[in-house]
This record gives sequence, C-alpha cells and structure tokens, in this order.
Amino acid sequence: MWPGFRPWLRRTSEKQVAQQTHGQYRLTSSSLRARLLPRAMHLRGLVLGSLHLHVGAPAAGAPPGGPPYQ
Repeated sequence: MWPGFRPWLRRTSEKQVAQQTHGQYRLTSSSLRARLLPRAMHLRGLVLGSLHLHVGAPAAGAPPGGPPYQ
C-alpha cells in the first residue's frame, strides 16, 4: 500500500459523512486498517458525533456541558 493512503482514506470518510449529513455530524476513528486485495477497511474507536447538541442557552446555574438535549 502506498504511503499516504490511510490518511487520505480517513479524511475522505470524514468529509463524506460531513457532506451527506450537511455538516450536522462528524466522524472520527482511533484506528484504521485497509487492505486492497480483499477490498476491506477495518475501523476501531469509531465515533459519529452530532455538532449541534444544545438547542438553547444553558439554564442559569446549570453545570458546564449539561445534558445533551434540552
């Protein structure tokens, strides 16, 4: 496998998720293994996170981070 393939594949996957969800979600992974012959990709630590967790301003006295949905 040529150098730079895995970073390119990771960036492409992240961009594709952002485009398909119109920027509402972000994909991250801690590990990526790719094999060309079986055309396989193995991801570990895969996280699909929403970029819009809080709808409104936090309530007065609410702890930082608060609940994900208000």
